Amino acid sequence: MWAAARPRLPKESVLYAADPLPIRAVLNLAGTADMAAYIPLENHACGSAVIEDVMGGKPNQFPERYAQASAIKLLPLGLPQLIVWGHEDDVVPMSFRHELYPGRETRWRSRAFDVSPECRTL
Repeated sequence: MWAAARPRLPKESVLYAADPLPIRAVLNLAGTADMAAYIPLENHACGSAVIEDVMGGKPNQFPERYAQASAIKLLPLGLPQLIVWGHEDDVVPMSFRHELYPGRETRWRSRAFDVSPECRTL
């Protein structure tokens, strides 16, 4: 999702590219779209505080970094999206998907697809 959102970054951003790779559609496999929102789950998923390491600190220290690295802050993408999630995913739980994407499928022109109840982490 972030690569598709990259053209929406401000020109003064260190992540900005004048001519980023063109993206035509997004397939989101239980991906986090909000870096700050995922922090409470990262130790379980990654074993340590990797988001803070990558971002150089906590969200309250670098809000602009978190905003520019979080696709959800750069919406709308204007591209078709398919969101795939496992009902029993304990790395990025289904509740995370519902918190991040409530009622936004139409605005984002995407289609949500929930995987079989037996499916765990993707």
